[in-house]
Amino acid sequence: MKSSRLYIIGIVVMIIVCFVLGQRMPRNFTWRATFHPNDRQPLGCYVFDSVMAQTMPRGYEAKRKTLSQIAADTADRHKNVLIATENLSFNEMDIRALRNLLKGGCHVMMAYCDTQDGCYSDSILAYDYGLYAYNFTYLNIRYLKMRLRNKEENAYATVSWDADSLYPQGDYRMYTDMMSGTVITDDSRKDKVSYDVLAQRTIQTNLRYDNSPFFPATLDSIKKRLLEENKDIKEVTAVDCYDGFRLTEKDSADVCLNLAVTRKVGKGRLTIVTMPYLFTNYGVLAKESSPLTMRLMTQISDRPVIRTTSYSPDYDGYDAKMSPMRYVLSRKPLREAWYLTAFTLLLFFIFKARRRQRVIPVMTPPKNHSLEFAQLIGTLYYQRADNADLVRKKTRFFAERIRSTMAVDILESVLSDDTVSTVARRTGMKEKEVEDILKRLRMDYCTEGNIDDKEMKWAIDTINDLTERI
Repeated sequence: MKSSRLYIIGIVVMIIVCFVLGQRMPRNFTWRATFHPNDRQPLGCYVFDSVMAQTMPRGYEAKRKTLSQIAADTADRHKNVLIATENLSFNEMDIRALRNLLKGGCHVMMAYCDTQDGCYSDSILAYDYGLYAYNFTYLNIRYLKMRLRNKEENAYATVSWDADSLYPQGDYRMYTDMMSGTVITDDSRKDKVSYDVLAQRTIQTNLRYDNSPFFPATLDSIKKRLLEENKDIKEVTAVDCYDGFRLTEKDSADVCLNLAVTRKVGKGRLTIVTMPYLFTNYGVLAKESSPLTMRLMTQISDRPVIRTTSYSPDYDGYDAKMSPMRYVLSRKPLREAWYLTAFTLLLFFIFKARRRQRVIPVMTPPKNHSLEFAQLIGTLYYQRADNADLVRKKTRFFAERIRSTMAVDILESVLSDDTVSTVARRTGMKEKEVEDILKRLRMDYCTEGNIDDKEMKWAIDTINDLTERI
């Protein structure tokens, strides 16, 4: 076996071994919450969307549509909506579309940690619907690992689901970081709205959560207090009072923190969940959180569900950011190694091409000697004056042509009528004329003596004429 073949086989074996080892090695997960439908990492939604598409009875799909686009689409405006993101950001059109969807009978479930800076989604939700999501923290995998190594008790928390018409009472022990905050309800609203708590957890603390300054009644009391303090309240808003919204110290007691709250709005329902990580690949695969995720999804299963991805982070640039080349070029050592490899390959191709370059010789086309050969044969026959042999060979070639095209033999011992009729039909001549010609050619073919020039010319011209007719 040649050394080149051994080299190729060795390279192939090494590639196969590296591939097998790479498949068996543990994978490094990226704990970045993207909620992207194509992200297979723990906090993506590839598995979540596929599972929901198979389990939701009325249908499920993930679309990149804003609430205003859903409300404007006649095919989607009557479907329930799921929004899962870390930071919620609504504009004025989204708020108006949310109001129209709820009035039309849709059930909108929003799972988020907090609102983006400069966004007043939380204040609008508090003003219009009396629901405010107060954020504690985001999921930090490093901090969570540290608490698990130290075996801290607060690394875990129990989520309670009170018994309802669909499910019995259930307790779910989960990581505390999966619960980003609590849902505060406005109990002092004039319309006396009924809030249904779906999930909650209990902690023992001496701190209490005051009503959100975004609630109308609370904001009025804050303005009244500022007025009593002789402060200008013309420009005072809930945002100005937000820094004063903190915990107040009281006697230590068990405090229930609402994690999922729903209320009726018009013909529809609005549900706020402060556990957005339940609606990810990890949330639907982990045995501790999967039942709770399914219970929450059951709340919106009475209609087809649309999970909108327009409010998910880094949606537009996710594919580019997660590509291998993007990662290589983002790291300086890998980027320099990539450029060095590309430059080395370029030099290799250049020098290899120069070494293999060969001068292509100019090839003259071969000369056609057919005419010279014909002239030579004709000269030989002319010098020998052997007309009979020339006619005999010409007749033999013609007979071979007839046999290959018509499957008849004109040189057979007895010239049959079938042969004459076949040749006559093919050439378009009369049978009597064809019979006379074939008999005369057979006579010239069988002549043992010589043939004069006139007979030779007639035989050759006749054969050429019949050949053209065929």
